[in-house]
Amino acid sequence: AFYSDTDEAKKSRSPWILKRLYDWSHRAKTREIVRHVQHALGECDREFEDEELNQFLSKTWHDLFPGSYQLPAMEQKRLQAVWELFHSELKFLNYQLLVLRNVYKEPLKNCQVEGCLLTVEPDLLFGNLDELCQISVSFCREFLNSLSSARITK
Repeated sequence: AFYSDTDEAKKSRSPWILKRLYDWSHRAKTREIVRHVQHALGECDREFEDEELNQFLSKTWHDLFPGSYQLPAMEQKRLQAVWELFHSELKFLNYQLLVLRNVYKEPLKNCQVEGCLLTVEPDLLFGNLDELCQISVSFCREFLNSLSSARITK
């Protein structure tokens, strides 16, 4: 008969069903892990982001030093050099340091809180990245403070 319940037919179906159940269970666990990782990646610490500093990314040195066209050429070059120092530090902070921190280090730490990627050591991998961010933000803020105080004294 086609559907006979012999011992041989039960033995051949049983491993297939167990394999199917294992695959379903494995997929469910994988989906749960992916869900946890996506949740961890969605959270981001915005400790070093500063809107006041970010507004200077799209400006030029003429915007920062109005009336610089009337200054002598040597003074213009000095102001341009000061601007390039500040602007390059600001770009380094926003486009490199904060990207490393917010896109790689913090999500890795969040994934570890969720129980994934526990073998990776973020402090060994990223070293003193937080200190570099803090120093860079402090430099940019101090530059703007000294610039505004220099404008007031003039």
